[in-house]
Amino acid sequence: MFEKIIRITREAGEIVREGFGKNFSIETKGSLTNLVTEYDKRSESTIINFIKKEFPSHSVLAEESGNHNSGSEYLWVIDPLDGTTNFAHGLPIFSISIGVQKNGKTIYGVVYDVMRDALYTSEFGSGSFCNGRKLSVSQNS
Repeated sequence: MFEKIIRITREAGEIVREGFGKNFSIETKGSLTNLVTEYDKRSESTIINFIKKEFPSHSVLAEESGNHNSGSEYLWVIDPLDGTTNFAHGLPIFSISIGVQKNGKTIYGVVYDVMRDALYTSEFGSGSFCNGRKLSVSQNS
């Protein structure tokens, strides 16, 4: 499952990367500072369609389309374009974020810093990594 999460995160990142710096539609959600672009929607749709195909019984909580609850023990939590305001204003600081829970406990987390091509991954019990390199906490405060 972890490799599939990584694959779809990168695929969503490619969609967002293709749109960066281009003209695209921007909408607001509830307030003028809460933006959503067509690339948020395309990224989310790609991820959800992937989950429906690969893991049809799993539930999804997605930023743009809300809760797709199937009552599964697995829940995918998706931010298809984390940093939409930066993206919309041409600032190359945004990511794709996906977490997967099993029975309420987070077991996988993937954050893809699209423009730096930095893939942060974490699997419960295995530690955290950036592009395959293990991350560690500093002993200094």
